[in-house]
Amino acid sequence: MAVTSTDLLMIERSGTLYKAPVSELPSGGGGGGAAGLTLLQQETITTNVAAIDFDLPSGYSRFRFIGHGISTGASTRQIRMNLSVDGGSTFITTGDHKVLIESPLYGSTTETRSNSSAVGFFLLQNTGLSIDNVGISFTVDISSDAEFFTALGFGSMPSAAGTILLRRDMTAKADLFRLTQNADSFTAGTMSLYGYKESV
Repeated sequence: MAVTSTDLLMIERSGTLYKAPVSELPSGGGGGGAAGLTLLQQETITTNVAAIDFDLPSGYSRFRFIGHGISTGASTRQIRMNLSVDGGSTFITTGDHKVLIESPLYGSTTETRSNSSAVGFFLLQNTGLSIDNVGISFTVDISSDAEFFTALGFGSMPSAAGTILLRRDMTAKADLFRLTQNADSFTAGTMSLYGYKESV
């Protein structure tokens, strides 16, 4: 049976058992008050979708974004991260950010660098030439505040892997990001966003 936020649990404290709300659990456990990583949103793609939104709640200091088994549905696609500071009503469309993805091909000494400061989106992944691009995965640590937004991580696919280094100067805190492509739709995979709290 799943534990919910309204359940009372028996917790031992100083040798005494007493009933307490699940929010008092010392870690995770579904309680909203615990420090550490908490799953905020998970999207499993079962039908074609062109865009997916993820909220960045103000109660969290940092985030971890994980993609697993992502299919872009076609070769040579860009997985783009678009930022919003008004809950998705509008998105930043101009430059003023730095992007660097270093992608070495497997079995090759060739390294590809993708960088830009003239577009409004982050390039989260620049996919390879695999026909269907099934199996793209990434783990990205995100920091978002009113002065700057950073995303640092690592991504891989059947034919290559790359380091992701992204930064943008901000005038307001990003509270939502949208994942899109330069063409086509996402056709498969799971994306999960975790929030990190330094303390309760």
